[in-house]
Amino acid sequence: MTPPTPATQPTPRVAPVESWTASQVDTALSAANAALSPLSRNQDQPWRVRCTPAGIEFYAVPHEPLTTAPNGQDVLLACGAALCNVKIALRATGVYPDVRIFPVPTRPDFLAIVRPAGARPATQTDQELAAAITQLHTLPDTVDPLPLPVPATVRGRLQAAAEAERAWLAILRPEHLPTWHALQQRTHQIDTTTSTTHTSTGGAAEPLITVIGTLRDGLLTRVQAGQATQRVLLTATLAGLSAVVRVPICRSELRTLVGGGLWPHTVLHLGS
Repeated sequence: MTPPTPATQPTPRVAPVESWTASQVDTALSAANAALSPLSRNQDQPWRVRCTPAGIEFYAVPHEPLTTAPNGQDVLLACGAALCNVKIALRATGVYPDVRIFPVPTRPDFLAIVRPAGARPATQTDQELAAAITQLHTLPDTVDPLPLPVPATVRGRLQAAAEAERAWLAILRPEHLPTWHALQQRTHQIDTTTSTTHTSTGGAAEPLITVIGTLRDGLLTRVQAGQATQRVLLTATLAGLSAVVRVPICRSELRTLVGGGLWPHTVLHLGS
């Protein structure tokens, strides 16, 4: 009698990376693929991943130098968002990823390497943020989300999320909003014929508008701003907020608007 043929085991899509299993690496890469495309202004992922026995390597896609490419800023923001997802996904599996950005100074296209740095039990926040990766979605940038009161505690969590990625989150005050809307219209970042104005019995209402910025401006800080944007959006998702993501063209004017201390990278309109 012929013995039964053993069931065929599925072949993992990726190989282990040092102490990380193939399953953990696959989880990390799936999280990277879920990063937001609006940060790159298109539907393409402007990065490539190479897994080696030592780590997960990220490479920026543009063939032009990032310092001169027209979309260099957007590429770095999008790559930063993908890196943030990778870190969060790996932490949720109980390991600690060591991320080195631009590990080879002469290779700006070599964006980052993610390597094992020991085990660390996943916290509840790790697990919640990892779950939010598949729940996160953004609204079209032609309209603003409906106004929704955002408690101070939630605003504090959003600011802490940005600071965890070495960036800062500034909230535009009501008196700044007319100037911000004028900047958008002047730079054609929104279609003013389709955008909506929301009103309430108390007068005009606005979604929460936040600016994510860094103290310096350069390749490294743009990657950090992309990571911060993604972590803030995941935190907002956990708070039940929807978002519109905009990459401002009018950075100098927006920098003045938020006080001159931050270089702005992304603007998030948060609401319902």
